[in-house]
Amino acid sequence: TAHAPGHDGPALQDFNPGLYAKFDTPLVDGVTVGLYRNSYDRWTVYGGKTWETSGGRFALTLGLGTGYKFKRIYGSGDVCPAGGAADAQCWRDWGNSKSTLRVIGAASVAFPEAKPYLLGATPRLSLAGMKKRNPNVHLSLERAF
Repeated sequence: TAHAPGHDGPALQDFNPGLYAKFDTPLVDGVTVGLYRNSYDRWTVYGGKTWETSGGRFALTLGLGTGYKFKRIYGSGDVCPAGGAADAQCWRDWGNSKSTLRVIGAASVAFPEAKPYLLGATPRLSLAGMKKRNPNVHLSLERAF
């Protein structure tokens, strides 16, 4: 994941492994559930709905996910000595939501023409992040089962 500059706090995680399933049966068409390690180095469990264009090249996924609630953490650097001193300037909120669940969304484009070169996996590029000041671009590999 590539993150836009401008966030305040420790470095965001660029490697976000996870799994998801999108159902394509008539009863639950587009229902999507998943689990991944988010940029705050926490687990996110989510559920939502994915809408795709015919052929699946373009998609929009919207849902609710966990793992983004603010947590108080101790800062680092020259100002904050090791050991967790009670200095107020060393503590900060790390996350981007006041609630346990938050809206998550991603617009994406798939590149099925690369599938033969990636052992049957299809690369997908997604633009995620609901805040204008902190969007991110995520590259994933998808495989149908």
